[in-house]
Amino acid sequence: MLGFVWTLRESRLYLYGQRFLLRTDHICLRCLTTFKEREGRVARWLESLAQLDFEVEHRAVRLHGNADALSRTSFTQCGRLVKGSAGAVHAAQL
Repeated sequence: MLGFVWTLRESRLYLYGQRFLLRTDHICLRCLTTFKEREGRVARWLESLAQLDFEVEHRAVRLHGNADALSRTSFTQCGRLVKGSAGAVHAAQL
């Protein structure tokens, strides 16, 4: 949830005044706007996001085919790992 809050705060200038859809695989974020007992850190986060007009939609992990290449890449193309190349990602692979 912190990642969600941080991203929206950083993008506030672009998102303010526009309705937008937040599509996530974190099902608990669907209840974000209907959360009844707000206290502490969560209450402060929700208060800071109250001026944004957004809807949260859940989508299962297996349906996120457009997720970032670094966290969900399958390395089936190469049958072996070349020593020293584990950290290299080429633009053509992305």
